[in-house]
Amino acid sequence: MKNSDPIYERSNTGAALAEGVVSLWLIITATILAIGLLVNTGMSTFYKEKLGFVTNQVAVSLAAQSDPAQAEEQAKSMTKALFNEMGMSFKDCIVKVKAESIDSQPAVGVTVTIKGLPLMLIGESNIFPIGIDLTDKTVVLLRARAPDAYLWMSRTPSLSSYGIPLYRLPPGGANGFGVPVIAR
Repeated sequence: MKNSDPIYERSNTGAALAEGVVSLWLIITATILAIGLLVNTGMSTFYKEKLGFVTNQVAVSLAAQSDPAQAEEQAKSMTKALFNEMGMSFKDCIVKVKAESIDSQPAVGVTVTIKGLPLMLIGESNIFPIGIDLTDKTVVLLRARAPDAYLWMSRTPSLSSYGIPLYRLPPGGANGFGVPVIAR
């Protein structure tokens, strides 16, 4: 006798297809997030290199100048000009100049903070930050003094037309300059 109720058995082939589709979407999502993280890390490193270069240039420029009263204003204008020439866009730039001392030698410290540097966005999600804030500080020793005179050697064949700076040695000898002296 035949069973009047038909028995329906499910096929196992559809489950494998669903698992494959879900796995593929997980792999695609993870790959997109990894690429976004990699690109944002690269952009942050790029910004930090540019910031370090600008901070160093501003500090070296301030160390060569003799007017400390105008130092902060000059540092701000030079920093913004350098960033504009590099084509970097940001929301805010904070420049601080501070007199420092390194091993009892006068120095100038420049701290630059830039806020709102843009990062790569992935769709409309809030997975990654929209921008990043970076800070860099550079300290440069001030020139202790200018040369007392220059020696012009125009007739010596090995030194053709070179100016050599001459310094009057302080009472402590060469070590009185506060820099290490290497003698042979």
